[in-house]
Amino acid sequence: MRCGVTIIGLGLALGCAAVVAVGRGADQAAPPRVGPPAAAAEAPQAAYHIGDMRVRTMGAVTYAYVEADTTFDKLGEAIGQAMPKIQKAVDAKKVTVAGPFVLVYPKGAHGREPGKPFAVHIGAVVADGATGDGDVKVRKTEPFKCAAVVYNGPTTEQGRSWQKLLPAATAAGLTPTGEEREYTLYWEGLESPNNVVYVLAGVK
Repeated sequence: MRCGVTIIGLGLALGCAAVVAVGRGADQAAPPRVGPPAAAAEAPQAAYHIGDMRVRTMGAVTYAYVEADTTFDKLGEAIGQAMPKIQKAVDAKKVTVAGPFVLVYPKGAHGREPGKPFAVHIGAVVADGATGDGDVKVRKTEPFKCAAVVYNGPTTEQGRSWQKLLPAATAAGLTPTGEEREYTLYWEGLESPNNVVYVLAGVK
């Protein structure tokens, strides 16, 4: 199914998250300017943007996922292993993808000691009635009260959203529940400034 393949393609690309893109060589000289100079130079665009924190209550969703215990330096590998399993469940009509790629950290993962393993659910929002298949489990969530920011930018800078979100939630007097989520709403590539991710930390 096209929707499933789209999600899988995203997951496999994210599975390369440890790879650092190499920029163009300096030997590509700019062509000579033709005509009058520009009136004013355009201001450079920031590589990423993080919106202000908002408190939201997300509606209940059903999502299919593969659970893994991993670390951030091996998260891409875990995603690469999980997504073919979800594709298999899609092909077997056990699940129907109905929403974005999602990572759920049921006991949290950000703001902790670097290198410490954590549990993560790797998957996608799916239509109600999904049954799962093998390692692919299905969960129906409750409404999710959370502190949220929208991240726009390269996957390689996405951790900065958590560096903004968690202190902002604390400053607002919110008590974390521990569960964290990332919904990938739009994704072009690791280095694309156009990626859009909804970053959520559960709060009371």
